[in-house]
Order: sequence, then C-alpha cells, then structure tokens
Amino acid sequence: MSLERDLIKHELELDWKAVVSTERKIGLEKQQIVAEWIRIEKMQEDYSKKRNLLNERISEKLHFQAPEEIMKFNVGGQTYESTVKVWTRDRFSILAQLCTKKHRISPSDDQTRPIYFDRDAWIFGTVSCAEAHAIAILAKMKEEKSLEMKGDQSNYTFL
Repeated sequence: MSLERDLIKHELELDWKAVVSTERKIGLEKQQIVAEWIRIEKMQEDYSKKRNLLNERISEKLHFQAPEEIMKFNVGGQTYESTVKVWTRDRFSILAQLCTKKHRISPSDDQTRPIYFDRDAWIFGTVSCAEAHAIAILAKMKEEKSLEMKGDQSNYTFL
C-alpha cells in the first residue's frame, strides 16, 4: 500500500511540475504576444502618421471641386453625370483630375456642357461602375473576346 501511495505521490509531483512548467511557458508566450502587439500598434501608429502626412501633401496639390458638385462627361455620345465625390473615389484617376479646380481641359464656353471623350460609351459605362454588375459584364466581354480570338486563329490576347 505504501508503494502505491509513493507511486501516486510521484506521479502527482511529476504532473505538478508539468503544470508549473506549462504555466511558465504560457507566461513567457503571453509576454511575447504583448510585446508583439505593442510593436504592431506602434507600426500602425507610424503608418497612420505617414498616411495622414501623405494625405496632407496630396490635399495641397489636388484641390477638388465641392464633393456635391455635379460633373458631366460625354463619352462617345453618352452622357454620364455624377458628383465630384463619386468621380474622385480614386484620387489619381483621369476622371478625378478633371474634377480638380485647375484641370487642363475646360468643358466649353458654356460651363454646363459635359467634357467630351472620344471613347466607347458601352465600355466606359462598365468602367465607371455606373452599372452594378460591371464586373460580370467585363468578365463576359473577356470571355467573348477570347472565343472570338480562338475562332480567328490569331495570336492576339484580350487584356
């Protein structure tokens, strides 16, 4: 009986040592995670500062018209009309540049006329995201073009 008791006592001591060892490892891992989290927060703070600085510099250079102002574009005979806020989602796009206060193309003598682009209106409609299913249309166009090229036996590819 004493032998069994000693065996059980020894097993409990080993288990206890394993628990203590595991707790120490967990404590060290917790410290590492906290240190990593702090490092990530500092990196995020630095990133935010740099992004804000970039936005300030961009704002100094890009003076967009009022966000609620309406801009019109005539693309291949089709007129597209939306607010400056919509056209400037991508601040570096051509459309956004045309929404700045000092863009190089003037609409016309009559400021109510749209800026004209000699392009395919149907494709522009999908690019401008005027249609909710623009991505599906572009995918279908790509598929049709690839089928057309296969039938043509040419080496052209659709981009």
